[in-house]
Amino acid sequence: MSNYTGNFRNKDGQLDVYALNCGYLQICEGNGIDITLWAESYMHVRAYDDHRNRLFWESFDNLTEARAFFWRKVKELCSLTRAEGIEQINRRK
Repeated sequence: MSNYTGNFRNKDGQLDVYALNCGYLQICEGNGIDITLWAESYMHVRAYDDHRNRLFWESFDNLTEARAFFWRKVKELCSLTRAEGIEQINRRK
């Protein structure tokens, strides 16, 4: 039995490591592209276009590197600022 009492979110609204390890997905969408961050032994970031063509799938040993890559790609491909992305993530509650 877990003693976790969090709300699955960091202070800035992103999913915390516990939520990601429980199977929750952090997703941002823009310009017809979906970018997803999730955990499954490693941290993964992948993107699909609106025709379901995979644009990339990168894996990382730690969440810090995965988040940095995730936000870089959200800015580059979805044309969203970090604040706009976090607002999207929080609307998915």
